Amino acid sequence: MSCPACEQNRQAGKRYCTKCGALLVAEPVQQPRSQCSSDMERPQQSYETPEPSYDYDPTMPLETAIEPKSGKGNKTLVAVLAVIAAVAVLAAVLFATGVIQLGGDGGSSKSPAAVETEEPSDAPETEEPSAAPEAADESHVLYDAAEYAISVRSVEETEDGISMLFSLENRSDEILTFDLTADGVDGYQLMIYLDEMIEEVEPGDVRNARLEIDDADVVEFGIESYGVVDIDVDVHNKDYDHLLQDVVLVSVNGARKDGYTPPERIAFENEQILCDESGVLVTMGNPRAAGDSDAIYISLYLENNTDAVVELDLRDYQLNGTDYSDLDMMVIQPHGRGYGRIWIPGYQLRDLGLSVSDVREFSCKLEIQEWENYDTLFDQRITYAFTL
Repeated sequence: MSCPACEQNRQAGKRYCTKCGALLVAEPVQQPRSQCSSDMERPQQSYETPEPSYDYDPTMPLETAIEPKSGKGNKTLVAVLAVIAAVAVLAAVLFATGVIQLGGDGGSSKSPAAVETEEPSDAPETEEPSAAPEAADESHVLYDAAEYAISVRSVEETEDGISMLFSLENRSDEILTFDLTADGVDGYQLMIYLDEMIEEVEPGDVRNARLEIDDADVVEFGIESYGVVDIDVDVHNKDYDHLLQDVVLVSVNGARKDGYTPPERIAFENEQILCDESGVLVTMGNPRAAGDSDAIYISLYLENNTDAVVELDLRDYQLNGTDYSDLDMMVIQPHGRGYGRIWIPGYQLRDLGLSVSDVREFSCKLEIQEWENYDTLFDQRITYAFTL
C-alpha cells in the first residue's frame, strides 16, 4: 500500500517517494538485445530492487535531503535521524523538568547528579496573614499575665474626640471575653455611656478593638482635657469565671498612669448643693435644653470622700409639682470624683402637657447609701428652681 505522497512523486517523475521511500519506477537491468522493429516481440526483462542511499546535505530542505540518490544506506540514515530526534525530545523534557539547567556562563549544563534540589517540606504551605496585630510598645502594656495580655496600640485625636486602639491577646486554651468600658476622663468618673467594647478572642489569637469618646459627652461637665481615660476592664471565660476585674488609667500617649491627681473641677453655672454630709458631696447644675431636641439635661457632680463604694438613687421625680415615674442610679468609687446626668425626655414633657420653656422646677428624692452593706448616708427630697 502506497502513501498519499507516492502518486505526487510518481507524477513528478521521481523514482522514490520522498515521504515513505517506496520505489515508484523499477530500474531495469540492462540485457543485450538485437536490433528489431517496433512490432517485434521484445525480450522479457527482469528487475532488481536496488538499495537506496542518501547523500545528506544539512543546508538542503528536509524533503530534498532525504530523497534517495542511490540504493545504499537508506536504512542507516533513517536510524540515525530517529536517534537524533529521540535525543532532542529527551533533552527538551529534561530542560522542562529542571533536571538539566544552563550554567552561569550561559552555555554549560549540569548533570543530574550535580543539580541542587530542595528537600520537600512536610509542613503545608500557608499564606502570610494580612494586617496582623503587632505587639505594642513595652511602655503601653497594661496587663501581662499567663492567660492574657492587654496593650494600648495607639491613642489618636479624631474630629469629634479621641480614639483608643487596644490589642487583646488570649494566651489560654479556652475562649476569653474581653470587656473594656470607658468610665471617665481626666480623673473624673462619668456616669453616662461613653463607649464599650466586648470581644471574644479564640485561644492563641490576638484581636484589635477600639474605644472612642465624643467631645460632646465631656465638655458639658466642664472637663477641658483628656489627661487620662478611666478604663473598666473585665476578662472572663464562657462560664463567667473572672480572670481580671480592674480599673486602669490610660494617658493620652497610651501609657498606664498610676496615682493620677485630677485637676480642680469647674463649678456648674448656678450650682446648688444637694448633699454635703457623711463624707459625700452632691451638687446640681442649671438644667438646660439638650441641643435642638425637646429634652432637658441636668448635670450632677458627685464626690466620695469615704473608703466605701457609694450608690446614689434618684426617684419620684416631679416637674412643676407634677409627678412622673423615673429612676436614676449612680455609683461612685471610694475617694472618687465624678459626674452624672439626669435626662428628661421630650415624650415625658409632652405627656405632662409641658414644653421645655414651661419647666420652672425640678424635684426628686435623693437617697445615698453604701454599696455593700446598704447603710443609708442621706435620704431627702430635693428641689431645684430654675429658668430655661
